Parts: sequence; C-alpha cells; structure tokens
Amino acid sequence: MSDSQVLEKLSQLLGSKGFTSDPDDLAPWTTDWRGRYHGQAAALLSPATTAEVSEIIKIANAHQLTLVPQGGNSGMVAGATPDESGASCSYRYAG
Repeated sequence: MSDSQVLEKLSQLLGSKGFTSDPDDLAPWTTDWRGRYHGQAAALLSPATTAEVSEIIKIANAHQLTLVPQGGNSGMVAGATPDESGASCSYRYAG
C-alpha cells in the first residue's frame, strides 16, 4: 500500500474533523511553541476515541508509518515536534 493510500485509510477512519493534511492546519503542530524547531508531517491525526487511537496504531504498525505523539505542543525540548523528513504523522488526542 502506498503512503497516499495509507493516508486515505486514516482519513476515512477519522473523517474531516480528525484528519488534515492541509499545510496551514499543520503549521502550528510542526513547530514547537517557542518557534525554535520546525518539522514536517504528512498529516495531523486527531482521534476522538481510544478505539480510533488503537486503530491508528494498528495501521501505522502494519505500514511502518512513524507517529509523533503530541499533546498540547508545550514541550520544552521539542520532543513532540516531528523531524524534517516529512514521513511522520503527528497525532493528538481530541477526545
């Protein structure tokens, strides 16, 4: 399955409220809150339930997709900022 097919599968799982790949929507989530670290991500996943979190992890594992867990994007060491490879999907729990 290609990367675009995996992203489509995630999009179908989460719907428009839980999935975005729009660069403008991604921007706040790919930069740490101090503006020191900038990364890229293929998408932002915002699961609303623990079942969606579980399914995201199953899909990511099956297709070797990197996930960058992110809460409020307030970390002091940029641990929740995806790297610049663009191969990650940041996700935050929106439930």
